[in-house]
Amino acid sequence: MKWTEKQIRYIIQDMAEENPLACKALFKVTDIEFTEKVPTMAVSLSSKPVLKINRAFCKNFLLTENDVKTVLLHEFLHVLMLHTGKMQDQQSVT
Repeated sequence: MKWTEKQIRYIIQDMAEENPLACKALFKVTDIEFTEKVPTMAVSLSSKPVLKINRAFCKNFLLTENDVKTVLLHEFLHVLMLHTGKMQDQQSVT
């Protein structure tokens, strides 16, 4: 499916409203960056993490909205488990 930035942002907003874990993690994410610099999705390793999303990965491998939500939740769990602040020697965690 061809996911647009707008669609993915809408899914993130929808997740925040329906999922308390996603909501809590989203409050800690400072920005959402659409980039080809990560192979899939990732969060930067910093005290104020940035969610990085590869549109080509979404288009080629995520077929449904639930697929997108699953990968996003995986990234949000990195934030909630404080992986983003502990692994400063790397640039991001996928």
